[in-house]
Amino acid sequence: MRSVQSFSRRRFLVGAGAVGASLLSAACGGGAPTPAPTAAQPAAEPTKPAAAPAATSAPAATSAPAVGAASPAAAAATKPAATAAPAAQPATSGQNVHLVFIGHVAGGEGEQKAYDTALDTWNKAHPNATVEYQVIPDAERITRMTAMVAADTAPDMWRHNFGVVRLWASQGHLLDLTDLMPKGYDKNFLPGLMAAHYFKGRYWALAHTTDTSALFFRNDVLDAIGVAAPTQLKDAWTWQQFGEICDKILKLGKYSFAFGHNQRGRWVPQFFYSTGAKVVSDDFKKMTVNTPDGLRGLQFIKDWHDKKWVPPAHWSTTQDNVILDDFIRGTTAMTHVGQWNITYMDENIGQKFKWNVTFTPHDKIQVTSLGGTPIVGWRKTKYPQQVAQFFEFFTSAEQVKQFDEMANYMPVRNDLLDQKINYRVRPDLMGIFQQQIKTLPPEYVAFTARSYSAGIGTIILEETTKMNLSGQSVEDTAKNIDSRGNKFIQDNPDVEA
Repeated sequence: MRSVQSFSRRRFLVGAGAVGASLLSAACGGGAPTPAPTAAQPAAEPTKPAAAPAATSAPAATSAPAVGAASPAAAAATKPAATAAPAAQPATSGQNVHLVFIGHVAGGEGEQKAYDTALDTWNKAHPNATVEYQVIPDAERITRMTAMVAADTAPDMWRHNFGVVRLWASQGHLLDLTDLMPKGYDKNFLPGLMAAHYFKGRYWALAHTTDTSALFFRNDVLDAIGVAAPTQLKDAWTWQQFGEICDKILKLGKYSFAFGHNQRGRWVPQFFYSTGAKVVSDDFKKMTVNTPDGLRGLQFIKDWHDKKWVPPAHWSTTQDNVILDDFIRGTTAMTHVGQWNITYMDENIGQKFKWNVTFTPHDKIQVTSLGGTPIVGWRKTKYPQQVAQFFEFFTSAEQVKQFDEMANYMPVRNDLLDQKINYRVRPDLMGIFQQQIKTLPPEYVAFTARSYSAGIGTIILEETTKMNLSGQSVEDTAKNIDSRGNKFIQDNPDVEA
């Protein structure tokens, strides 16, 4: 089988937090921050490779960069942001502006081509304000930006992580876009995505790409148990219905497990929100897992293992191909993974069996997980107006739609949610994901954007692992999460507290 890029799109998200520990990121890691280099140790700027590198694992846990004493921005790290943008230096006929935009390519050739097409369009229309996209490995992206900001050599703009936008904004490193973009421009985007971009009433990033997970299944399996998969969000299976389906699949005796998953403890909170529970209180000051609804969410996840619906190894595996290959081989009859895995499955399943996708099962509320990357500008760019102009072009409905079609992402704009998007790969499946992304709860994303959320994610992962793999009770798991989480919040208050 070919090497897979599975899960690579999730390796963008939290950058500030422990990757497997964070609620939204993809690899495993601890909570210790990676320090930025001092001003005396500037980081070299990357050069654009001839071809996009393969997507790799997420960066180590990274805090917002600490700016050295030699840097003019040193004082910004100790006070709230909302710093005025530097005076614009518009390009004129005698001045050529060259903007540098750094990021990674998670979706292979299609995504690289999408970038090339967008930038070619922009550069032809703006010969005096050209943009260069420099590609670096995803594993290095946030740590590289951390070092470059600290060394005062950051690019004009870059692909950031949802979980650290507010943290970096609070330390004065990001360009305040609120007054640079057209009035109300932030309202063009899914509220669930923008919830991570506000700090003290201002917005410091724009959504550009997003993706989400849903439930893939073998057609022959559902036919065998006499079940039809929902094709409309309003008909999505409840947890009870899903559990009955899992039991019926196991009774067939053909599959070792009913379904696989790439949750790895990362997206446990989405199930809390599905019950109506929340991880933290509305004021973000204390944990609220140990409630009747929260306990029901934990019980649902524990049932996966107690009732042998899922392979235990899926909870903690770091081998990306394991989950997909179990589905391809027939070890599992269904699998809950993201749409970025469609190409790999399509290539490796071939004509072996027919397969399709339906929505994530739900409790009281239909919810989904968060994926994708926002874009940010550097506070110290010499050309804030040109950065804003490029962002307006790059996140326009026309450009986002074209990018999504070429790279197989979900739309981040409200005006595209109900439009037909001609996806390059398996467009027959993508409509399910396009409906699913509408269910991203803003309060869930707002929690994950708190500067302490990565540490809370570590706690949730550790305690749910004890619950699923070592027999810890649901009640003790909830109590431990709340007790440990409250202490962590007290010791590590959010930057806006």
